[in-house]
Amino acid sequence: MSIRVGPDVVSLHLDDHLLVCGLDGEMDRDAGQGFFAADTRFVSGYRLHLGGVRPASLTATAVSAFGARFEFTNPLLTTALGPVAAD
Repeated sequence: MSIRVGPDVVSLHLDDHLLVCGLDGEMDRDAGQGFFAADTRFVSGYRLHLGGVRPASLTATAVSAFGARFEFTNPLLTTALGPVAAD
């Protein structure tokens, strides 16, 4: 049996500043995510792309109330200087 409370998100806070994002580091305004200060949302969406491709999320965790660690790996990328190997 598993117990789940709320969506899988990373939440960080310091004083009246709050950041809520998915485990992939992205922010989705429709999911109530973003960067908030004094009850005002200043950032409502964020997406990370490398060479036009989303990186694969390996792990994410809040390491303190105001710090998080996200680890990613890249798919095979084609750049102007040549290919970049996956992982």
